[in-house]
Amino acid sequence: MDDLKGAIMQPTYLPWAGFFNLISEVDVFVILDDVQFEKNSWQSRNRILQNGKELMLSVPIASQSHEACIKDLMISSNSKWKKKHLQTIQQAYAKSPYKVDLMSLLEPVYNTKSNKLIDYSWSFIKRVVDWLEFDTRIVFSSDYDINKSKSSRLVELCNTLGISHYLSPKGSREYIESDGLIPNSNLLLSYQEYIPKAYQQINSRGFAPSLSIVDVIACLGKKGTQAYIRTKIEEGK
Repeated sequence: MDDLKGAIMQPTYLPWAGFFNLISEVDVFVILDDVQFEKNSWQSRNRILQNGKELMLSVPIASQSHEACIKDLMISSNSKWKKKHLQTIQQAYAKSPYKVDLMSLLEPVYNTKSNKLIDYSWSFIKRVVDWLEFDTRIVFSSDYDINKSKSSRLVELCNTLGISHYLSPKGSREYIESDGLIPNSNLLLSYQEYIPKAYQQINSRGFAPSLSIVDVIACLGKKGTQAYIRTKIEEGK
C-alpha cells in the first residue's frame, strides 16, 4: 500500500502559488481553521500587482474578533471592501491575457453572503482547486475533536486521517526539528521546496515573486498555472 501523503496549513486570503503547490503534492490537505487568528498575517490579506507595483489587499476584521479562531473570525459589517477588492483586481488585470478566467473565478467569491473570513478564503481556494483539476481530498481540522496543541495536534490529525507521510512547508523546518515531536514520530517527514520562477507580468519591467495566485492566473491561464505550481519536492528527513 502506498504512503498516504498529507499536509496541514492555515487558510490564507487569495493564497500564493506555493499554497496550491502544497495541495497538489498531497493526497489529503488539512485546512487548520481552529487555531487563533494572527493579526496582520496572510490569513486576511495578500498582494497583487497594479501598474507594475505591489499592492496589498486586506480584509477588514471586526475589532472584537481578533482573539477568535480562524473559523469564527468575523469581518467588518461594511461590505464595501468586497466591491473595492473586485474592482481593484479587475482594473489591475484589465490588460492581462486571461482576465476572463480570473474574473470568472473571483466574482462568485465576492458574491458570498457571509460575515466570516473563512467563507471567502475557502470559496476561493475551492474554486481554484476545482479549476486546476486537483483530486486532493481537503478537510477542515475543526471537523475533528482534537484539543492538543502545536506539533501534537499535527501528529494526531495525521494519525486520525491515516496520513503516513507528512509534507511540511519549508518555513516550518526549524520549528519542527527543534520541537522534535514529528521527526521522532512514526510519520515519514519531508519538506516542500517551492521556488517561484519568473514569468511575464502585466506592466512590470522586473518580476515580483510570491504574489497571490491571482497574478499567476491572469498572466498564465489554466494550463500555464497548472505547470507553474508544480515543482520538484525535496524529500527526506
